[in-house]
Amino acid sequence: MSAKRVLINATLVLGLLLAAYLLYKVFSRYSIDEIIRSIAAIPMSRLLSGLGFAALSYLCLTGFDWMGLRYAGKPLSYPKAAIASFTGLSIGHNLGVAALSSGAVRYRYYARWGLRAGEVAKGILLCGVTGVLGLSLLVGPARVLHPSDAANLLAMSANGLFMLGLACLAVPAAYVLLAATVRAPLRLWKWRFEMPRLGLAIGQVVIGTLN
Repeated sequence: MSAKRVLINATLVLGLLLAAYLLYKVFSRYSIDEIIRSIAAIPMSRLLSGLGFAALSYLCLTGFDWMGLRYAGKPLSYPKAAIASFTGLSIGHNLGVAALSSGAVRYRYYARWGLRAGEVAKGILLCGVTGVLGLSLLVGPARVLHPSDAANLLAMSANGLFMLGLACLAVPAAYVLLAATVRAPLRLWKWRFEMPRLGLAIGQVVIGTLN
C-alpha cells in the first residue's frame, strides 16, 4: 500500500474516531428518554420539511461532483459521482473540515475508478468554487436590497453592506465572463489552474445557488 493511501486511510480513521468522541460528549448528558421527548416536541411538518430540504441539498451536491469530474477531465456516470458525493459529504459535514474528511472518502471511490490524486483534487476544487458562487449569488441581492438588515450583526454601515453586496454579485458575473473568454491557464501565486467551459461555469452558478 502506498504512503499516500496509508495517509488517507489514517485521516479517515482519525476523523471517525473524533466524530464518535464528539457525539459521546454531546449526548452523554442526556438520557434516551430526553432525546426522544425533544424530537417528539418538534412538529412533524418541520421534521419532514427539514428532511426534505436536506435531501434536496445532497441531491444538488451530487451535481457538484458530477461537474467536478468533468472539469478534471475524468467524467464518470452520474450514479458513481452520486454515491461518492453522498457518502463523502454525509461523513464530512458531520465530522467537520469537510474538504479534508469528505475528500479522503471520495478519493477512495475515485481512485478505484481510475482517477489520480491530482484529478480528484481538481474535482474537489470545482465543488468548493461552486459553493462559493452559490453563496455569493444569494448574499449579494440580500445585501443590495436590504443592507440595513445585517448592519448590527456584522458591525458594518448600510453603505458598506451595500458595497459588499455588489462585490458578491460581481463574483459569479466575473467567473462566467472569465469562463467565456479565457482559455489559457491562470496563475495565482504558485498555483496554475484552468477555467471551466462556459456551460460548466453557468451550471456551477445555477446548482450552487439552488443548493
